[in-house]
Amino acid sequence: DVFKGQGFVGTLDSVTAGAEDLDGLIQSFSQGLIDALDQGGEVHRLWYDIRSQAMFDTVFQDVVTEIEQALIDLVGRLLARIAALSGERPGISEMDAFLLMDNQFRFHLQRKLAGDVMAVENFRMSVNNIFDTYVLNNRVV
Repeated sequence: DVFKGQGFVGTLDSVTAGAEDLDGLIQSFSQGLIDALDQGGEVHRLWYDIRSQAMFDTVFQDVVTEIEQALIDLVGRLLARIAALSGERPGISEMDAFLLMDNQFRFHLQRKLAGDVMAVENFRMSVNNIFDTYVLNNRVV
């Protein structure tokens, strides 16, 4: 499966579980997202197409719901790992964190596929900003 197991979610899960400190976790997870955007654009373009088609064709709805839930759960595990490593709970819900990351990913993927040579670097800055602003600097003890 492209998105779960050994695919996108599985890869990011292994990074999350294997991190020994907070900085390593954030850096590894961020790099995983950046690599997926940079090297897996065609697969992720297909995902966004299928997700859009699910609004029009019920045949896609179950699989889209399943994959989206796997992605939301992935972000939930990331936030739990951040809490475990830092001793503080991030002050953002898993849904809000997912939506921030997903929208940034989709936007920058679209830019990259359109030939924007700065899309990957701009995505890197956006991911760093999401972690700095919404996840790390807004924690609850």
